[in-house]
Amino acid sequence: MMKKSKATTGTPKPGAVVSYGSFDSPIGTIRVASDGKNVVALGLGSESERDFRNRLSSLTSRPVLRSDKAVKPIVAELRQYFEGQRKSFTFSADLSDLTSFQRKVLKAAARIPYGQTRTYAWLARQAKSPRAFRAAGQVMARNPVPLIIPCHRVIGSSGDLCGFGGGTKALSLKRKLLAMEGIPG
Repeated sequence: MMKKSKATTGTPKPGAVVSYGSFDSPIGTIRVASDGKNVVALGLGSESERDFRNRLSSLTSRPVLRSDKAVKPIVAELRQYFEGQRKSFTFSADLSDLTSFQRKVLKAAARIPYGQTRTYAWLARQAKSPRAFRAAGQVMARNPVPLIIPCHRVIGSSGDLCGFGGGTKALSLKRKLLAMEGIPG
């Protein structure tokens, strides 16, 4: 005899789905995705909702659902950051699908304090690969969760702003974020 299966209702368990939402910020529309425990991805200004959703689908095999309510606590902290009321975040980034080197570089970048900068060479040293500063730069250019892991705080060894995936427009964004944190660019 077959048992009847119970229908599931209510909120999915954390990690079962990836939910995303968006909000307007001083630097444009920000899209944020979470698995209920960690931030999975964050998109800044120029990334359309369709492109963001496609990126999410390539990052995870879990269902991707639009739910501003599910990301509300993360959005609240990001708003506080833009209002100058928050210098760090209480949530973590999901880096589980990245290589060991990528995780080391991103974890090092996550330790850069608000209002301070470090170089790509510093990141490489922190990742125990001191000659891999260009590779560290590539990791920063592909940072899945900018702002949460502050790639805008990483500069060239000469002190020049460089990197920050997205070209010239992105460097302007980097300048704005650094200025907001009190760092002249």
